[in-house]
Amino acid sequence: MPVSFMSATDVCFADWSKTRDWLLKYSFDSAMTGPLEVIDVTGLDTEGIDSLKTHLKQLEIPAGFLGELVFELQVKKDRIRRVSWNEQASTLNKKNIVKIIQNSLKDWQVTPGDFNILTLKIHINS
Repeated sequence: MPVSFMSATDVCFADWSKTRDWLLKYSFDSAMTGPLEVIDVTGLDTEGIDSLKTHLKQLEIPAGFLGELVFELQVKKDRIRRVSWNEQASTLNKKNIVKIIQNSLKDWQVTPGDFNILTLKIHINS
């Protein structure tokens, strides 16, 4: 039975090419790429974080903004009662963008859990 050999360079290139194409097509991160990305959430479990990301994914952010926003959400009986913007911790200080996100967060249906305060950090690149 004849055996063919490939050089290590050929194997690496062929494997990387297939892997790269697969990652670009199927990776979770590339599917979630958009102007708004949830960087960090404290106080929520994985299900809650997924729910929040899905909710925020529907937002339309105007073009031309770059930076991070930090919010504190007060929760009572699985409802958002107040959304506070942490201006000092945020690198984006455009009030119209802050208002869009605050209003959306107020409409979000929180997953049940044992928490009173959530901290949310969002990256915007529109």
